Amino acid sequence: MEELQKILEKKEAQRRKNNMKLYPLYMMFGFDLMFYYAINVLFLSQVKNVSDANIMLLSSVFAISSIIVILPISAITSKVGTRKALIYGNLINAFSTLLLIIGKSYAIFVFSQILSAMGFAFINISTSPILKESIPHSTDKNKIFGKIYTSSYSKYCIFAAISTIIAGYLYNIDPYIPMFLCMLCSIIAFIIASQMIQFKKEEQEMSLKQSLSQLKNVVKFGANSRRLKALLLALGLIWGTLITFTTYSTTLLKNIEVSPQYIGYILAILEIAKGMASKRANDFHNANKNTSITKILYTISVTYILIGIISKIQIPFIYQIIILVVLFAVIRSMHGIYTILYSRYLNNFIKTEILPSVYSMQTIVDNIFRAIITYIASGILNFADIKYAMLIIGILFVVLSSIMVGYMRDRIGLDPLEYDKTDTKYASK
Repeated sequence: MEELQKILEKKEAQRRKNNMKLYPLYMMFGFDLMFYYAINVLFLSQVKNVSDANIMLLSSVFAISSIIVILPISAITSKVGTRKALIYGNLINAFSTLLLIIGKSYAIFVFSQILSAMGFAFINISTSPILKESIPHSTDKNKIFGKIYTSSYSKYCIFAAISTIIAGYLYNIDPYIPMFLCMLCSIIAFIIASQMIQFKKEEQEMSLKQSLSQLKNVVKFGANSRRLKALLLALGLIWGTLITFTTYSTTLLKNIEVSPQYIGYILAILEIAKGMASKRANDFHNANKNTSITKILYTISVTYILIGIISKIQIPFIYQIIILVVLFAVIRSMHGIYTILYSRYLNNFIKTEILPSVYSMQTIVDNIFRAIITYIASGILNFADIKYAMLIIGILFVVLSSIMVGYMRDRIGLDPLEYDKTDTKYASK
């Protein structure tokens, strides 16, 4: 019996190791849409004849759809497990990309974003938890998680940079090629996810009613926890600013007549900057401690304003491009740091068994901010060009950041003994 137990333990250890080996590969292909963001604005505006404002509006459609689908998808994920959720998510993303390729009307593009919201709901809820479930229980579990996640994210950024260069080059040959490659990456991610092993089997056996009950309890906890509420709101605001930048930056480069191929090169540089910064995320946290979120908020907001100013002043084109790329890289670096700290902050004080529900809450908050901010950003583009829009949205972000920093002051970064019991009810051990 003891020998059989050792064999079973060895087999489980091997399965866990298999998941941890596959995880970086999965992140490269399935964490986001490869080949897409380098050319999505160009593809929709030049090939599909969608206006800049309506492209921005599609982001709002995605956000609103995410809010609507997140609760049922969270319940489904709790029932079927994180592995199957990743499989579903990547299949749905592949189909939503296909709709963008074959679609000829704005209604089809809207439907594509609704499907994409469903796909990313499955993916976002499950990407971090499946790794944490795969790591054996130990006092160093959070440390191991952080090391694997950071390494995996850095590899994703490198692949994203390479795919961005390729996408910009191939777009000049045929704008549909990068879109087909994007769909192919989602299919590869589906295959990788199907090779992973699902742990935490007791979660799979939960009924839909039990799953919804757990989610309800976690939402109630989030509403009552001043600490978690402040963290979710701050992370949501940062996410809204970063998503807006993704579209605004490409729109600005298109506006100042940078060619698709060179846009690809620039965005690749930004992905490299994001990847390099993600590796220093823990150093950033250690250096700034309780002010890390504040520094990220203000850095992004002020950089938006600087981008608006530089794009408006009359200086030689080459100098303007160089300065803009540097400023873009600052925001992308903050993006890389944010992504790592996002998972670290949530994982550090939330139990593994309720992580999918907490990520569901965060997805809701993220997309509320995304829907509101991208809708405002779309509206600004209806009466101002992208250069003035950068300046206006930057000023708005400075105001919102100041309000958020004031709200966080007595809620985040306190001494452990200063937190109320409601703040530590589901604390990670």
